[in-house]
Amino acid sequence: MLRFGPETGPVVIASLPFFEEANRTRAFTVSILRRLAELGVASILPDYPGTGDSLIPTRALSLHDIQQAYTSVVRIIVSEGRNAYALGLRSSALIDREATLSGRWHLAPQSGAELIRDLNRVRIAQLDDPRGRSDSGLRPAPGQDHVIVAGNAIPASFLAELESCEPSPRQDTRHRIARLSTDTKTADVKLGGIALWRRSEPDSDIPFAQDVADDVASWIARCGG
Repeated sequence: MLRFGPETGPVVIASLPFFEEANRTRAFTVSILRRLAELGVASILPDYPGTGDSLIPTRALSLHDIQQAYTSVVRIIVSEGRNAYALGLRSSALIDREATLSGRWHLAPQSGAELIRDLNRVRIAQLDDPRGRSDSGLRPAPGQDHVIVAGNAIPASFLAELESCEPSPRQDTRHRIARLSTDTKTADVKLGGIALWRRSEPDSDIPFAQDVADDVASWIARCGG
């Protein structure tokens, strides 16, 4: 994992969205965490089972295992007498839903069903045969237990987990939802920036990252640190 900031005080646990969006937003997320460190807020960016540099292959991906790993990280932080806060981007808002946290900050949170639809659009766009462009959903071929999307072997069991999974329901001000200023959905704060998860190549947006970090830091202070 990457670690930033002081060895005392609250800790932000950052999570990247799944698959290609993780590659597109990693530099942006690291910029957020570096800015948080400048503001005196500690953070970590772990690789969960089947993601990043994990030795577990993508075709063995399990949402349950990732959620359990996240919960274990939270327990370690809390055992050290520190408050743990989630920072989730897009589909990574699904990762922290089982954990007991001091607060959640989600940027453009995405449900499991929405992630499946995005993956299916990518699959259709990459088909060579125009006759295969009908939207038949993400289903493995006969005799297979996974589907290939943008080079990722995604297990059918993982897709089944996603179907009914939603981010943790918002209950109070300790769950803050942020969206782009161009997003028409309801949010606690709208921020100007680029939808980096839609870019064809990894990129960053330093002013946007700083605005996110500033909002996260002030929100944590209001939550009690």
